[in-house]
Amino acid sequence: PQLSGVTAHDNVRVAELFRLALEMASKLLKPGGTFVAKEFPSPEVDEIFRYYEGHFEKFDRTRLKSTRATSNELYVIGRKFRGNSVQGK
Repeated sequence: PQLSGVTAHDNVRVAELFRLALEMASKLLKPGGTFVAKEFPSPEVDEIFRYYEGHFEKFDRTRLKSTRATSNELYVIGRKFRGNSVQGK
């Protein structure tokens, strides 16, 4: 989303967009599929991350080498989607 500069407001908007992307991926991905998204860490995003990590065999966060040092953006990569039947780790 377009960030407003109001941290509390932006965190909620980013988390909602992240949740919607994962929800859509859960509906569209075939078992074994891959999910990639940019996210900005926040308590709200952390909670969504923990909920969805069981949907993938491997679910990681990474920072690109090309990311500015002042940016807190991360990329989430979910590998080997398990399908709609969520299995614990």
